[in-house]
Amino acid sequence: MNPIRDDVAAALDAADVPSGATVVVGVSGGCDSIVLAHVLDALGFVVHVAHVNYNLRPGAAADEALVRAFCEKRRLPLRVHQVDGAAEAERQGTSVQAAARDVRYAFFGEAAAAVGASAVAVAHHRDDQAETVLLNLLRGCGPEGLAGMPAERPLHADADADVRLLRPLLHTRRRAIRAYARHHHLAWREDPSNQSLSYERGALRAEVLPAIKQHLTRDAVPAMARTADLMRAYVEATVTPALTQYWEQVAMADDEQGGGRLRLDPLTALPRVWQTRLILVALRRWLPGVPRSAATADEVYSLCEAQVGRSIPWPGGTVWRERDALRFDPTPGTPTATGTLATLPDAVDLPQGRLEVTRLNGRPDTLHTIDPYTVIVDADRLAWPLTVRPWQPGDTLQPLGMTGHKKVSDLLTDAKVPPHIRARVLVVADVARIVWVVGLRLADPVRVRDDTHAFAKITYNSDTPTPSYAP
Repeated sequence: MNPIRDDVAAALDAADVPSGATVVVGVSGGCDSIVLAHVLDALGFVVHVAHVNYNLRPGAAADEALVRAFCEKRRLPLRVHQVDGAAEAERQGTSVQAAARDVRYAFFGEAAAAVGASAVAVAHHRDDQAETVLLNLLRGCGPEGLAGMPAERPLHADADADVRLLRPLLHTRRRAIRAYARHHHLAWREDPSNQSLSYERGALRAEVLPAIKQHLTRDAVPAMARTADLMRAYVEATVTPALTQYWEQVAMADDEQGGGRLRLDPLTALPRVWQTRLILVALRRWLPGVPRSAATADEVYSLCEAQVGRSIPWPGGTVWRERDALRFDPTPGTPTATGTLATLPDAVDLPQGRLEVTRLNGRPDTLHTIDPYTVIVDADRLAWPLTVRPWQPGDTLQPLGMTGHKKVSDLLTDAKVPPHIRARVLVVADVARIVWVVGLRLADPVRVRDDTHAFAKITYNSDTPTPSYAP
């Protein structure tokens, strides 16, 4: 058998993918992915090809056409995903490469689910591995960065995911892949960005690695790839088990609200290197839209010494300092919008939910609503217009049943509203006063009395479910 076929067959056997199983193969139209699909098909696997057209360069349509022709000739089923790569990067606020990677793996997961595949194969090879190790080293990495790309991992961050990402060519050199393609008369297309000096990997490939070979008279790829193999073994034998143990001691997921917490006592008792690593894991799992870097981890760690209630907001989420934990809240750290209701009935849509005021035809059977986000008020005592907005320091309310006023901040403290929820609390005010701290307390001046003749219902429906904190 051909050595490349031997390598691929061994890789799938090591991953417990049985002969004849269905495998989704990501095919860009380049030589490496074309060869991988060809080899898997020749080995008898049921190959489903997935191609993403990012529409980023003039040759994108030709890449897609070549993949279509390849699949038609081999009679391989094909799924194509069209996306505006530049627009997606702008939407995510990331680089084009990062956005393309997210789109690619999300599409591969959808394709695998559609055909019942438990494996997605991509064509990273030995030279790619060496470049990855060198790039990680130049960026300043830990042992996992030096371990490079694993031959197998869950397709998505969830470790319990049913679909795995496989790299069957990870021990194969680029030149061997090219030789296989020429021997089998396979057509492919070159991506000019692979050699472009505008990209770090392109610069490594075009200038740095050739310079190492010229001046040090050695091929750097085998040595760096060997480093990755050794570091991968060390990481899997030592770092990963320790990280799992510390994570179980420190982390608590919030199944209802999303996100989670890192408990301060066990976190701060660990060496700083593990504190940083656990914070980075928490960001990856709970706030995937937040940049993960040493600087970000240091910023989050600074909350350990901050006052309770302090936070660090990002568009992708917020980290809060609670009394005994750091809370990772996926709610975007952007100001809550305000809205105005002009008359009865009326409604206003906010980015985080909808507030609606409706007229009731008569006195309801009960004024005690089960839902704390619904209240019944005396409509004649509302001074229009109404405004819904985030509560602010200094806001006061005359709570239901009281003659005096109380600060909204004190109401939140008495109700034990945690900081990450406190920041999202809204108030409804008319032109004279706050009439409702949403979900918490109604104002006495607008309560229904025995002589009330006009009744109104105020309801808030949140797009981000918030646990009831009403007493």
